Amino acid sequence: MSRDFIILDFESIVADLSGCYAEAFSTAFRQFDIPYDGSLLEHYISTPLNVLFEKYYKGCTCKYRDFVIMFMGAFDASFNLSRPRPGIADRVRKLKAEGAVLGIISECYEMYAHIFLSANGIEECFSSVVGMDRAAIARPDPYVLRTCMGEMGADPGSTRMVSGSARDREMCGKAGVPVSDSL
Repeated sequence: MSRDFIILDFESIVADLSGCYAEAFSTAFRQFDIPYDGSLLEHYISTPLNVLFEKYYKGCTCKYRDFVIMFMGAFDASFNLSRPRPGIADRVRKLKAEGAVLGIISECYEMYAHIFLSANGIEECFSSVVGMDRAAIARPDPYVLRTCMGEMGADPGSTRMVSGSARDREMCGKAGVPVSDSL
């Protein structure tokens, strides 16, 4: 019997973190007199913090560490604004009941993914959760994908990834894992 191994991208498939990010960016930007434009939220999210800081902060870049601390504190304080994507909890439970082995890859620290999954009653559905704190090499390198597959007991031939991210499509291409943008 072959098993279905499915890895979900936490941010694009499982959790809507836009409220957390909006609060974190607006708070950190305000503290550093950087204009915040809500219409650019997706740009802010997809751009590394150091690149954002260098682009928008007009003072000494030596303040970058303080910016990161402010951003992380604001993100942590607003994590309660995270919401499950519509229907995801039921779909995850159904896949698990059908025998699928599920994993998650996240750009968040792993603890946030665990908190979210637990709060939504689906943490036990996942055999692997790999957060950015265990990402020795950033995506699109397939390191996190391979880590997750290893913990799941999967290989590229038996695994598929579900993600809405172009970077994840590139990562999956490098690893020989098919990817789709919906369950």
